[in-house]
Order: sequence, then C-alpha cells, then structure tokens
Amino acid sequence: MVANAHSALVELSGVHRRFRTGKVLVHALYDISLRVQPGEILAICGPSGHGKTTLASLIGLLDPPSEGSLWFDGLATESLAEGARRQLRTEKIGLVFQHCTLVPVLSAQENVMLPRLLNGKRPDDAGELAAELLARLGLAAQVRQLPTALDASQRQRVCIARALVTRPALVVADEPTSRLDSGSVRMVMDLFSALQRERGTTFVIATRDQRQLLRAARTLQLSEGRLLGAPADTPRLACRALA
Repeated sequence: MVANAHSALVELSGVHRRFRTGKVLVHALYDISLRVQPGEILAICGPSGHGKTTLASLIGLLDPPSEGSLWFDGLATESLAEGARRQLRTEKIGLVFQHCTLVPVLSAQENVMLPRLLNGKRPDDAGELAAELLARLGLAAQVRQLPTALDASQRQRVCIARALVTRPALVVADEPTSRLDSGSVRMVMDLFSALQRERGTTFVIATRDQRQLLRAARTLQLSEGRLLGAPADTPRLACRALA
C-alpha cells in the first residue's frame, strides 16, 4: 500500500473507466481528477447516463479504475486486493443506492443494525443507534415493521439509515432522494448536514435533484463522462442547466 501525502480523504488522478457490454467497449469516464476534502458535502450532477453512477461506484470502492489513480484516506486503492478493498469499504464507507434492497424477513431497525453487527458491534449499541437514525428520518413508528409494510419513501430512508449506522468517514449516495417527497428530502439533508457538523462525515452525492444541490458546499458537473467547470463552482450556478 502506497501512502499519499495529500490531505484529501479521496483523490482521483487521471481516472478512466471502461467496461464491456456484450461486444461493445463502453468508455464511461474520461480523465477524471478531483479531490474530496474531509468533512465536505460534494454533489456530482448531470444528466442520466453520463457517468454519475459509475463515478460514485469508483469513489465508493465498488469498482477499480481502468486507468489512473484513486487514493482513499492516504492509500493507493488500485493496488489493493479485492479483500482489502472490501474491508476498507466496510469499515470506512457508507453506500446508498438509488434502488435499495432490504432483507425482507428483518424489521426496519434490524435492517439498519445489520452492517454494525457484521462489524462486530454489540447488539444493544447497534439497536440504539439504528433507532436514533430512523427517528431522525421520521420513522420512529416504523422501527418494527417489515419492508413489505413500508412504502417506497420509507424503504429508501431505511436504506439511508443503514448506510450511516457504522459511522463511516465517507458516505457515497447515488440519487438517494429520487423517491422522496420534499419533506423527506429535507429530513435526509438535515441529517447529512448534522452528521457533517457533529462527526465530520464526508458526503459525495450523485444527483439530479436541485433540492440536494442547494445544500451541497460544492458541486461538479459530469457530462458524457467528463467533469466540467471549475471545482469551486457554486451549487446554484453549476448544475442549473443539467438538472
């Protein structure tokens, strides 16, 4: 493992991502270079099909770059074996997917507890934290309900709580509020902002949702697999045309 002397929590340098779909070679990302500082909320915006999910998967260590370098917390991740990548992801990163999956035989609280239990934490500690997160997302009355008793918005908020329960250094969220009404979006973004202040949690959010862009400290545009504009562009200016 090669340490990176820079202070960024995540740094990508000259990153490309290619993959095959059948016989077609797809070049999804081109020469991506960016730095994500500890404790910031970064939004990556752009039209559907232009690489946001691919970039989120790279930053979340789900996929390796095809070319270029990606550092996480000082480590050059492209040289890590899959087991080491998985351990780093489990211990340090919370992931929120647009299409979330819950364990159908577990309650909302048990679904949220699961990652913390798999990390070896005490059940009572996991249960208390899961209940707290669900309450902060407006789900105090649903903690014992199975996923089949929840609507789409409630299931998505359970998935968001699950991504936060391990107290990760980084949360990578791909269109996390696409199924939420304005009130639920406000609760989610209030919680993200609070965790940023309370714990220094870093958030990278791939989104087209203007309601999230207005809360981000920094916004980057992604178009046809390329980052556009200056990294310091403001949320309101950076993504209005593409949202």
